[in-house]
Amino acid sequence: MAKKKKTNPNRMNLALTEEQTKKLNNYIVNVANKQGRVPYAIKTKLVRSAIDEWFEHHGKDFDIDWDSRE
Repeated sequence: MAKKKKTNPNRMNLALTEEQTKKLNNYIVNVANKQGRVPYAIKTKLVRSAIDEWFEHHGKDFDIDWDSRE
């Protein structure tokens, strides 16, 4: 019997720019050097924190011109 594929409709794929990738990798290396390990799910936690912060500051701003942003 084949395994049933788990689906999560709340999952999101994210592609970073080259500059963002370098900054993220540099941050993770510095955290690992300071703590002696890479914290579990650090990328997920960073993205969730960033989304929470964005909604805190812009959650009621429905007039953003999304076409002019990268």
